[in-house]
Amino acid sequence: MESSDESNPPNAEHFFLTNIEALTEERKLWLAKQRQLPLRVLDHFLKILTIQQTSSSASDSKLRQMAKAFTSFHKMMDTLPSRSPVIQTLHQEAQQALEEAKFTRVESLLNDAGNQARDLAHAKNGKEKNDHFLSAAASKAAIGVLKQSELAYTEAAQSYQEAVNLLPVGNESTMAAYLHGMGVALVYGENYAEAEDPLTRALAIREEILPAFNADLGDSLFYLNKVYQKQRRHAEAEPLCQRALAIREKERGPEHPATAEALLSLAVLSSATGRKAEAEPLCQRALAIREEVLGPEHPDTAKILNGLTTLSREMGRYTEAETFSQRALAIREKVLGPEHLDTAVSLDALAVLYDDTGRYGEAEPLYQRALAIVEKVRGPEHLDTARPLNNLAALYAETKRYAKAEPLWQRVLAIHEKVLGPEHPDTARTLANLAGQYNDTKRYGEAEPLYQRALAIQEKVLGPEHPDTAYTLNNLAKLYTETKRYAEAEPLCQRALAIQEKVLGPEHPDTAYTLNNLANLYLETKRFAKAEPLYQRALTISANQLGPEHPLPTLCRDNLEILRTKTGLQGKLTKDFTTLKGVLILIIGLFLLLPLLFLIFF
Repeated sequence: MESSDESNPPNAEHFFLTNIEALTEERKLWLAKQRQLPLRVLDHFLKILTIQQTSSSASDSKLRQMAKAFTSFHKMMDTLPSRSPVIQTLHQEAQQALEEAKFTRVESLLNDAGNQARDLAHAKNGKEKNDHFLSAAASKAAIGVLKQSELAYTEAAQSYQEAVNLLPVGNESTMAAYLHGMGVALVYGENYAEAEDPLTRALAIREEILPAFNADLGDSLFYLNKVYQKQRRHAEAEPLCQRALAIREKERGPEHPATAEALLSLAVLSSATGRKAEAEPLCQRALAIREEVLGPEHPDTAKILNGLTTLSREMGRYTEAETFSQRALAIREKVLGPEHLDTAVSLDALAVLYDDTGRYGEAEPLYQRALAIVEKVRGPEHLDTARPLNNLAALYAETKRYAKAEPLWQRVLAIHEKVLGPEHPDTARTLANLAGQYNDTKRYGEAEPLYQRALAIQEKVLGPEHPDTAYTLNNLAKLYTETKRYAEAEPLCQRALAIQEKVLGPEHPDTAYTLNNLANLYLETKRFAKAEPLYQRALTISANQLGPEHPLPTLCRDNLEILRTKTGLQGKLTKDFTTLKGVLILIIGLFLLLPLLFLIFF
């Protein structure tokens, strides 16, 4: 581990970078050896990380990524094809410049080689023409790998695109490699919309020419899955991710870092689609691999622990969640420092856990500390500041300190409107949260227009069948139920349920929440026969997905008990009324018979 404490020699097995400024020459030598980089190349990469202000938690992962790309580039340089002595000379000069870590010079020489090979190709015919185009494309692709090693993803993608344009027809394997490289560069640069086309094309070629279990095919499946996940196209992502995992386990081994990457990706998919119980063992396996490869105190290890915290909490396994959360926090405080942004994330996660379990006195100072860190590092109006503000506002609302909660909700709303815009989905969610507070305090006239504005944004930006749209429909229906506007509430609740069953699935916890709300509506309108099966279904789903001790199944059990009490009382009243009715009929009958009896006997 790299830290500011220079008295301890680095551990050769689990030595990682966090603080570039505190990196001594001895530690630098260890790091260069561990990443298999020439010292001058390491210095170049460290300078890039510093210029880009890479966070200490991401420095080691970024450096590993850079080292991997550099290794690939070095291999490409040894195999660049060319029939031209002039171009061969340019390649040799580029090799020499690389040994001296003169990256700009390397790029310039490779660019010249590519351009000259292209010009030669235009002047030739037949096989010679094709060979020159192959050489030109290879030089441009090599620049793409070089730029990727420097974290210049847009430039890398552009160079790959040039390589694709130059490559002669018939070189399918090479075409797939260039398209894949372009797509990966765009994914790393978070340009997912543009990444889809080259990754889809690369996968189609590899599906056609490669065997079913091939490492390159697995990589194509994995990165296209990442694009789909970012676009919330979970149904399309999951089969790709499952195949990628199977290939990586077979081709690279069950404990390879690439396998851990696929395990985590599949865990995220399972969690996003409400299958928390499936996600947890995947995360546990990935954690074991990361601990073995990176070490138990690596920032990436803490990141998985934070994910396990959320999973365990959402399943109602609070003791396990607390253990994971405290360990993640301890790692980040020790390795990154008590005022690091990732430390604030862990503080916030632990506070959410305490909040969910009603330990408000323990949660509040953690939220406050997380907020103080983010405000200090990012500023009071930064987007990152909105999260701890939002969570602290929610705690105040839950503890009925509405006067404290409201200005925090309003701050979050102001940040989202300013930074993201008035029609962003996060702005809509904050409008719904503020509306929720007004609803809880019976300020229905203020709550309703906020819900309606949030709903309008979500339907426009996310679509009429998005889960966030369903969330707001559900809450607006709840408001209408509480204000006895049942005719308006019911279709909204039914629409929310239809969206969730279709998009999230019939077993998702959000589906259970809406089933419970619709049952509440039927309970209020004395349609008990309709309410009971909905409560039962909500209870089954929430207990299976979240655990029997989670607040949602507890709420469903309580509501079911209320329903049964009411139906029991109604049954007793009906029985009593029937008995009374019978007695009255008997009395009336006797009263009518009295004159007849009098005539008979007297």
